[in-house]
Amino acid sequence: MVASVDDLILTRRERWEALRALLDRAGSDPRRLDASEIERLSHLYRQVVSDLALARRDFPNDQVVAYLNALAARAYPLVYRAPIGSWRRLGQFFLQEFPARYRASGWFVLTAFVLFALPAVAGFFVVVGNPPLAEQILPPDITRVVRDGRLWTDIPGILRPMAASAIATNNIQVSMMAFAGGILLGTLTVYVLVFNGLLLGSIFGYTHLYGLDGKLAAFVSPHGYLELTVIFIAGGAGLRVAWGIVHPGLLGRRDALVRAGQEAVLLLIGALPILVVAGLIEGFVSPSDLPDWVKLVFGLLSGIVLHVWLMGAGIWWRVGLGGRARRLAVARGT
Repeated sequence: MVASVDDLILTRRERWEALRALLDRAGSDPRRLDASEIERLSHLYRQVVSDLALARRDFPNDQVVAYLNALAARAYPLVYRAPIGSWRRLGQFFLQEFPARYRASGWFVLTAFVLFALPAVAGFFVVVGNPPLAEQILPPDITRVVRDGRLWTDIPGILRPMAASAIATNNIQVSMMAFAGGILLGTLTVYVLVFNGLLLGSIFGYTHLYGLDGKLAAFVSPHGYLELTVIFIAGGAGLRVAWGIVHPGLLGRRDALVRAGQEAVLLLIGALPILVVAGLIEGFVSPSDLPDWVKLVFGLLSGIVLHVWLMGAGIWWRVGLGGRARRLAVARGT
């Protein structure tokens, strides 16, 4: 607990000055700093942001707020943004930062999964228990072909490139809606997740009645693990924005929304390339003539690879970097 603004300045000034010195050295290019200095820059930035939140709460009219805000604003681009044209920085984002952000948002992503999965299970059993209800829930084009013993998923080879583009666009729209719904206190996000979960479960329930659920699973499997993971990430990002509004913590509600929005946008940007890959697979692999078991295995392996990357990529990077640093220290005799 800080009793006065003078106490705040006396106890925290040293790290403020240390951050300012690093910023002066780096200028607009963090590559002027070595690895240990970049790590210290990030650590000091988080401390200053915390101090800024405290100052805004307890001393909102003091000049220290403007000073800390300016200091944080200078540090933010170096901590979170890549220099223009920096392919190395872009690669670092996807190989390290995005998986780390995914793990940090794990509870939000898990909540999005539950909001999708429970309606999907409910939709399946409701349709199986009451088949006429499916005629009211599902589009007529789907129910008609299923009653004929066919699926609607067959795409002629000549149309697959166009279908892949259309599918990727549609999936991106769904993900964007799930993300953007967070600004409405998450209501639209919840609706998108629940509705799409209910729809998927109902479709599987209806095809199960006609013995086509196995073939549908073979169609969905190659792209489904990737596609659904991205939808859960987008939904989690939307819920994170909603949480920033409902529970701002020490920050003002506006500042909490801005910070949550920045984190959520980066999470969504990292996930969109996965969605494009899922659209290509859905357009070319899913409707192909490959045996069903091959499609099922392909999908399972793609899901395993995706989640191994998401759960371990940044950790492996840091372990490798730490090992390299230790080897350099030994070589230099330090």
